[in-house]
Amino acid sequence: MKIEIKPVKRTNVSNEVFEKLKQMLLRGDIKPGEKFPSENELADAFGVSRMTARQAVQKLVVLGLLETKLGEGSFVKKVQPGIVMNQIIPAVYLGENSLLEILEFRTVIEGKTANIAAARATEEDIAELEEICEKMQNCKGNEIEFAHADMDFHLKLAMITKNSIFEQIYHIIRDAMKIAIEEIVNMNGNVDGLYYHPLILQAIKEHDGKKAEDVMTEHVESTYNKILEYKNRKDKK
Repeated sequence: MKIEIKPVKRTNVSNEVFEKLKQMLLRGDIKPGEKFPSENELADAFGVSRMTARQAVQKLVVLGLLETKLGEGSFVKKVQPGIVMNQIIPAVYLGENSLLEILEFRTVIEGKTANIAAARATEEDIAELEEICEKMQNCKGNEIEFAHADMDFHLKLAMITKNSIFEQIYHIIRDAMKIAIEEIVNMNGNVDGLYYHPLILQAIKEHDGKKAEDVMTEHVESTYNKILEYKNRKDKK
């Protein structure tokens, strides 16, 4: 197998090699299951050191684009939609503004997620949502358990969409969402969750996408505004 690779410039060599190889894989220049060029072959092709080539390969392995087999070399893995979004993981732990940033993200995406889920939900999906809502009701006196059930509801909606990118996004930010929802329940209590989730569930049961989207959007925007107000009051003290 011959691959056309042009030597790279000497500025930011390691990153440039990594980016070029990553784009080759995402374009499908080397097919899943095929053997990836060795470090020596990459070093010669790019005009870089073997160490630079090795670092680029290691990044691709971490990213999930390559897998290394002992004694055989590296092989191309099948690229799943959203797999390179693993790079955003550090960005959802940004410190004091991360909660508001996650909520801003949710105001954009959660309404549409609920809309699509309403159209695609099966009876089994609805039964699982009902179980989650029942759990929320039963553990309303336990903030941590309630927050986890709240998060499960939103993750389940993403899975119901059957859209692999939606699922990837939610799984990537799962831990950040878990922390965020715990903080939201701690600040805001569980009244909103107990009010909005049954309404969203009812819209899902009716397969009413617009209603599900409108209620979800109102829910997330209300939460965002309350947390923003809470933080503003706290900052003034």
